Amino acid sequence: SRSAGVFFSGQRVRVREPGGEWRTGTVSAALPLRVRVDGWDRPYRWTTVMPVAVVGDRVKCRDTVEDAWRHGWVVCHRPTQVLVDGWAKPYAFREVIKVEVAKPA
Repeated sequence: SRSAGVFFSGQRVRVREPGGEWRTGTVSAALPLRVRVDGWDRPYRWTTVMPVAVVGDRVKCRDTVEDAWRHGWVVCHRPTQVLVDGWAKPYAFREVIKVEVAKPA
């Protein structure tokens, strides 16, 4: 998803093309949005770009598109691991998406 103002140069993100695998990289330009995947020589435009969740972020996660989304907190980075609500141990999921947490009024 490409939205002006959502991404900034230097931001860590995950990218993929339809049916492709997720790759992690860094935004090299916000407009037009271009991401250089870790280990690649130059940046490219991608169909799907999502911010990388960091430790302390509230997220939804799953391993396959057939799985129901689970919610939890990112507790480790490299690899990103989520402590799902009600679980005793964190787990590294294939899809981890940051979600907004309502702030108290």
